[in-house]
Amino acid sequence: MHRNIRPPAPQRGVATVLILLLVGLSLSAAALGTAHYIRSQQKQDIATHAQTQAQMKAWTGAELVRQYLQKLQTDNQLSAFYASWSSPLTQEQEQKQKQKQKQELELKLEGEGVTDAILANITAIDAAAGTVTARITGITAPASPAEARAVLEVVYATGTGSGTAPSQCAAPVRSSNVLRGDVSITGGQTSFTSGESYTDLAIDGGLTIQSASQAIISGCTKGDITLSGGGIDANATLSSQNGTIRITSMAQPTNATLWARAISIGNTGSASYNALKAGAYQSNVVAAGNVIVGTAYAGGRLLSATAGPSVPWTTGTVVPWQTGSLLVTLGDGGEYLVDMAQATIDPATGAVSGARAAAQKVNASGSAELPDSFTLRATAVAGGGIDLYTLSVQQIWGYDVTIQGWNGTYRQVWPAGNFKVVTGTITDLQGGGYLWATNAGSPTSNFPTIVNGGPIADRIYYGASKTQLATHAKVQSSVAGTSPGLPGAPFCDTRSDTFDAAAFRSSANYIFEFDTSGKPRLTIQHMKASNGTSIDRANIDLTAVDPAPATALGAMTLRRINGVDFLGCGNQSPSNPSSDALACLRSATPANGWRLNGITKFPPGIALFIGAVTIDGVDSSSQGTLYNTLLSTGGVTLTSSGHGPLVAPNFASPLTPVCDGSFYPANLCNKDTTPSSLVKWTDAEGQEHAGLPLANLAIGTNKQLSAKSWSITGNVLLGEGISIGGDTVNIAGSLTVGANVRSATTITQGGLKTNTTRLTQDQGYLPLPSGNCTPTATPHAITMKWSRYL
Repeated sequence: MHRNIRPPAPQRGVATVLILLLVGLSLSAAALGTAHYIRSQQKQDIATHAQTQAQMKAWTGAELVRQYLQKLQTDNQLSAFYASWSSPLTQEQEQKQKQKQKQELELKLEGEGVTDAILANITAIDAAAGTVTARITGITAPASPAEARAVLEVVYATGTGSGTAPSQCAAPVRSSNVLRGDVSITGGQTSFTSGESYTDLAIDGGLTIQSASQAIISGCTKGDITLSGGGIDANATLSSQNGTIRITSMAQPTNATLWARAISIGNTGSASYNALKAGAYQSNVVAAGNVIVGTAYAGGRLLSATAGPSVPWTTGTVVPWQTGSLLVTLGDGGEYLVDMAQATIDPATGAVSGARAAAQKVNASGSAELPDSFTLRATAVAGGGIDLYTLSVQQIWGYDVTIQGWNGTYRQVWPAGNFKVVTGTITDLQGGGYLWATNAGSPTSNFPTIVNGGPIADRIYYGASKTQLATHAKVQSSVAGTSPGLPGAPFCDTRSDTFDAAAFRSSANYIFEFDTSGKPRLTIQHMKASNGTSIDRANIDLTAVDPAPATALGAMTLRRINGVDFLGCGNQSPSNPSSDALACLRSATPANGWRLNGITKFPPGIALFIGAVTIDGVDSSSQGTLYNTLLSTGGVTLTSSGHGPLVAPNFASPLTPVCDGSFYPANLCNKDTTPSSLVKWTDAEGQEHAGLPLANLAIGTNKQLSAKSWSITGNVLLGEGISIGGDTVNIAGSLTVGANVRSATTITQGGLKTNTTRLTQDQGYLPLPSGNCTPTATPHAITMKWSRYL
């Protein structure tokens, strides 16, 4: 029997277990790896999401910075922003700059979702190229494991910052003539004439016209008006805000109106008036809580329930008229002019509401605000007396009215107080006091004729002994509650902005000044030759340029530019090399100022003189008219020597001598039109105007004007007074005297005539140095020129 001998069989079960173990480990590793991968992917997604949010915030910051720069551009502050970047650094700023290695400006961004989430720094500014570089950081989930930051560098294109936004750079002419100070006219021929758009005359003081003067006026004053000569324009109004009008002799007016605190007209003969008005209720302005906040001289009627205690009334609650203006003076001195037509007035109580929106502040005093609602409580009557002789008057309205003349005619007589009359014809009567016919012998003897009559609050008297008349067929006496009220006080608008010629340096075409050693110098700017090339030159030493005699004149001199006569005086021809055509300029000194005598050539545009300037003769054959704005920090003297007229650039008609000659002021002329036109500017309300307001001035000086026999076309703005001598001075434009210092005006001979009837709307603006009146352009749009992530 054979036995099959075999090797031992392997332990296959253990191997299987090992295999299963390895497979399990592999599966576990795979599972762990998958879990790790998923967790890593989740963290990566979270990080990616956070980074995306940070980038979004960085781009939000980029837009916020762009809007900030756009605001600077629109507000015309970009140039100042450029300047502040390049201005010298303080020691502390230098230390910080060294620590940061370069200059940076941190912008603080605030707002929901912005504060501490977006950081912005200006890192570079290139004013010449018009670019601003900023570094902007967006931050998500700060101070947490998920914090992410995105840093963006953006270069903005800003332009040069020359675009301008609408600005309040000019003030409209309110009155053709504003004279701040007392005015006396004792000789010469004087008239102030305006069109329908302006009041003729506004005087911040008193007015006296006397002697042999011939003056025709219309307008207003703050103080008394005394007339013993001259006259009033037909259909004109002459008013005094705080004073009395006294007339003893003058040319008889036609249909004129007088309005004042009181009126006295002597026995000047028969004259025709539309109205004589006087008197106001001196009132406290009472706000909520019965608080007195100010005072006013109000027109209106008194509430019967509050007036009294006896007639004629002087106290009580005023129901103001729904027309005209009310000047309210607050306790701190601030003055507000309320347009009563725009306010709401309760006729039952006299309460005024909506006053704040209807008012404008008319002085710089005080900081208190006008209450929106108030009442007026009269404490007395201010003025109101009207005294006259024989006149023809459509309306007499005041407090106490006295007529001393015989046989006058008066259509409407409204005395809120007592009425005394000699005789005459009265159509309608309403009175708050008595009627006394002072010269009547009986109710039928010399008693005034009353056509329609009306009620009065007190009794009727007649004769020198004041005998009571029980009844009258046309007048109802002792009628309770009767009063026509009072007209109130007129407002004389004498507001004038101060003037500083040097403030307009940047707009001048020629700047005549002195250096520290006293040498006269000239700067030419914004000027071009007819071919469009600039002829600007800075800081020219007038003692050294163009010496005479000269054998040859270069292409760029002052006497002649590009072979064309440019500047000459002293009666010397600029084109004559052997003459010193600039002699009058070389002789100027800081002490004596500038004396341009015998002008043979003077280019058009705006000329600024630092110091006083005298124009003494203009050669009529070579120069003729001066098409200039003359600005002076001193005074301006126009002598009676031979000369042509002075015409402000914006008043030239046609415009050819200013804009189409051999040389033209580029900042005043628009050469893109045919024919050439004046540049345009836009006011704060968005209205466009032609001609820069500064070039509406013929003369603008910090000091006084002395003139003899000149014809001036354009507005005249004087910081101090005016002196007129010799023949009449004619101004076809507005006149402001005493803008800086109240100055008395005295006209003794020659006379002064102003006329604004031909002013266009755009010519009726005076410049304000606080505003930028350079030609308007659409502000540059701020754009992102280039960007990258850092």
